[in-house]
Amino acid sequence: MLKVKRIASIVLVAAFAVAMLASCSVVNDNPVVLKVGSRTYTLSDYVELFEQELYTYVYNGGEAVENPEYMTQDSTERLVAFQDYVYEKLVDMAVKNYIVEEEKLAEKLTDEDKDAIEEKVNEQLEANASQYESDVTESSTTLEDMEKLYTLTEEEEKSIDETADKQIETEVAEKLAVKEDTSSSDDVEASDDTAKSDDTAASGETEDEEAEPMTKEEAQQAVAEEAGFDTFEDYVESVKEEVRFDLYFAYYKKDMAMKEYKKSFEKGETTYDETVEEIREEVTEEYLRDTTLPEFLAADYEVSDEEAEKYFNDKVAEYKENAEAEKANTYYKYLDDAMKNEKTVWYLADGYYYVKHILLKNEETDTKASDTAKSEDAKASDVAGSDAEGSDATESEKTANVSEDLIEEVEKAIAELEKETDETKKLEGFDALIEKYGEDPGMQNEPGKTMGYLMGAGHSMVEEFGDASEALYNDGEGKIGDISEGVVSDHGIHYIQLVKVLEPAEVKFADVKEEVIEEVTEANRETVIKEKIDTRKKDIDIKDHVDRIRSCGSQVADMYFGKQASTGTTTIGG
Repeated sequence: MLKVKRIASIVLVAAFAVAMLASCSVVNDNPVVLKVGSRTYTLSDYVELFEQELYTYVYNGGEAVENPEYMTQDSTERLVAFQDYVYEKLVDMAVKNYIVEEEKLAEKLTDEDKDAIEEKVNEQLEANASQYESDVTESSTTLEDMEKLYTLTEEEEKSIDETADKQIETEVAEKLAVKEDTSSSDDVEASDDTAKSDDTAASGETEDEEAEPMTKEEAQQAVAEEAGFDTFEDYVESVKEEVRFDLYFAYYKKDMAMKEYKKSFEKGETTYDETVEEIREEVTEEYLRDTTLPEFLAADYEVSDEEAEKYFNDKVAEYKENAEAEKANTYYKYLDDAMKNEKTVWYLADGYYYVKHILLKNEETDTKASDTAKSEDAKASDVAGSDAEGSDATESEKTANVSEDLIEEVEKAIAELEKETDETKKLEGFDALIEKYGEDPGMQNEPGKTMGYLMGAGHSMVEEFGDASEALYNDGEGKIGDISEGVVSDHGIHYIQLVKVLEPAEVKFADVKEEVIEEVTEANRETVIKEKIDTRKKDIDIKDHVDRIRSCGSQVADMYFGKQASTGTTTIGG
């Protein structure tokens, strides 16, 4: 099923599903709407596709692509355009099914194909059974019992420690933050008062003693005691056991839900085995149509050396043009994607490099700013954003709401690291400091953790971060391991290290010939397949009854396809 991005759409679909089905006359009548060869497709087949395609078409901008005139049409015209769009989808699906049957592709399934089909069948069965998961409670089993039933992989065992460590680190950090906030508040109150309370004086505590920050060890012990443990070590073990239980219980819950799902067939007209077989038939048909058929039709497609070389030259020329200043963001996206996915870069422009950073977050922006690197597929950190983000204050006026003690501790550690002369040790030492102090998720997760952030023309980092990075690259003449002073942005304080410089390069076609052929083949594959299907389609006996689908969705046309007269914008999505 296609995902609906807007939560409101889910409510809307639920509210009008019955109305739409009724408008399609499926309840009382299910006429044949298409016949391809000897196989027929009814209105219910069309309705199923109608519902699936509606979400993408209306909510995700598909209508603007498939029906460019939609803004000038009334709701009925827009509905008809969508009906035709869905009908074409149905015809396309039916033609593909016909070719699959004519070529007897089911007989050509390999063992690997059959395994893939069974995996999809099991996924569907688990999805069906998930409705019973809410009935499975944690009190119905113990960790010891579940450990006898399941064996965790090495990766899962590792994930237990990682998940527990992150949870504990968060709780300790929150405890430290609360103490710092309290201390700051006490300082402010003390500055306004001229006398201490008798209790404070009697205890012998001074204002400075009350405001003294909590150490990490004290915060750990406080977290443990609040959870009811004498030592922090006991608390850590308890958290890991909870995480372990949750992981085992996820498997247990699925198994118990499947058990209840199977029981639900005991008094029904259809058996569980019959349902499995029905799902298998549907999955197999879809697999043959969407996976096996394309492979079959494109099997003899070959790209000539001349065609591949032309494609390569055109692409390199495009990259060179995009590397110019006015299109640098387009080239940056290409380079960033290629590096992250370990693709060969056919043209590497000058001026690109990687940095890492330690981010000490502004306390008041912990929930406000969650993105650091807004590249195409990495939006997990707190640095990236438009240059206009934040207040109107100039860079010199900006201040960071970060603990002075923390700043002093980090800068002291960096100063010690800068004495290191070995480049590798300096990089590894900075990674350790990121691990200890850094608060940017992009530096804790891959690929940023290993690679860092790509910088250069077209990057999308905030101005202060970009300027400081460029200074490291230019002023230091690209010296790996150099670290910037603390740089203040709306997100906090950044300590940036230059970790890699990309040397400009341009590869030769002969060196990447096989890679180019593979890319051209993939790029042209869909066109080749479509041409072959269209050729076969001419010889297939197709009887369409498009007039029989015109009522589908008519009762909710205004809701899905209507326009607001005052704005000219669509009511939903558009």
